[in-house]
Amino acid sequence: MTRTLDRSVLAAATFGNEELEHEVLSMFCRQSGTALNQLAGTSAPEIQGELIHTLKGSARSVGALDVGDTCQQIEAELAAGRALDLDLLRSKVEEANREISAVLARGV
Repeated sequence: MTRTLDRSVLAAATFGNEELEHEVLSMFCRQSGTALNQLAGTSAPEIQGELIHTLKGSARSVGALDVGDTCQQIEAELAAGRALDLDLLRSKVEEANREISAVLARGV
């Protein structure tokens, strides 16, 4: 188990169905990339907060725990009036997506 990708979380949510796990992981990769692009394109704190909250839920549901934790931290910072640390979030998402890509490439 890693905090980057805890596959036991996803296995529990998908009842161990590996085909469904792969589909969900693929969707997370696409969705997280879209969220990062949308975050880069807005400075509106309310929109940033909504995007971060959605990404947090998605990350936690697939077991991308570092991404979920980072989103929670960023939510608190946004609520306190601080600026979005997009570089930190991008780094965590890219790390999770690299691990997910390796899982998908192995087919296991």
